[in-house]
Amino acid sequence: MAKEVTKEKDEVEVTMTKAQKEKFVAMVSEEVEAAKPIELVGLNLGVEHRINGVAYGPGYCDVPSNIAGLLESHDAAAVDSRLREMTSSDNLVEILGRGVVRRVKRMG
Repeated sequence: MAKEVTKEKDEVEVTMTKAQKEKFVAMVSEEVEAAKPIELVGLNLGVEHRINGVAYGPGYCDVPSNIAGLLESHDAAAVDSRLREMTSSDNLVEILGRGVVRRVKRMG
């Protein structure tokens, strides 16, 4: 007599309540959302910035869109700070060398 052979499948049947199902679906959705690639945005930065060991700038670079606003605001503050530290003749050289065009009105 021949034996019946069954193949194992990678399928599991689970019984759960509606609340457990909603919680499971939400958890899986968060994991899928987190795994999506982040869009890159082009920025022209005046100084070098490092985030978690990754260097961005100076000059044109592609940065993740979720940190682009942060980098732009920090870059503007850093460039303005550098301009205040330099003599007036160095400002234009520094600005043009970095590819950043800004006019600074010196007070006092």
